[in-house]
Amino acid sequence: MSNWLNEKISLSQSKVYGESSLDNWLEIINGNGYPKWYKVLLNDKVGLLRRSIMRFLFWLSVVISGIVSIAGFALTKITTTSFDPTGDNFVGGNGNPGLMFVMLPMLIILYFFFAMMFVFEKIHERFSVKRNLFQAFYSGVFVVILGITIYQIVSFRNEINPYFEYEISYLNPFSNHLFFNFWTFMACLCVSGFCSFYLKKRI
Repeated sequence: MSNWLNEKISLSQSKVYGESSLDNWLEIINGNGYPKWYKVLLNDKVGLLRRSIMRFLFWLSVVISGIVSIAGFALTKITTTSFDPTGDNFVGGNGNPGLMFVMLPMLIILYFFFAMMFVFEKIHERFSVKRNLFQAFYSGVFVVILGITIYQIVSFRNEINPYFEYEISYLNPFSNHLFFNFWTFMACLCVSGFCSFYLKKRI
């Protein structure tokens, strides 16, 4: 009688252990039975992979938007209508078609200069130069380019205005190259570089 009872008890325990082992395996298969250190390691690897992908996508977007921005500035400059004092210099009803190269991709261009603020922020972290020196450089270059550009725009407009029956605007098909060129592009980059110092405070 006692032997039969002992066998029944041992059989019940082995069944419980078997079910418990099966539950453990099911938890492991479902990802719930791994040790805590393994979960932490797995999360770190997933986080690292996610950050790597996001970093790659960011740099890819910067490169693509940069190419679009440079192409927009360059095409606008190249397609500027030449002014001929002896010609008709007719300005069509379509306004200034040369601006379409910067107006159509305007959001992409704005994104590029915005993204460059984060790029400049990383560049500043790699150099031990003081913040004031960087800001002075960006401000100085921007002011010089802005001053020269404004002078050229005003002078050019005053030069060609007498040849028209009406007041012509500063931005016209003959002056696109003064607004969109290498130097104005660099001035925009200076703005991005200057604003990059305020990312942590504002964003």
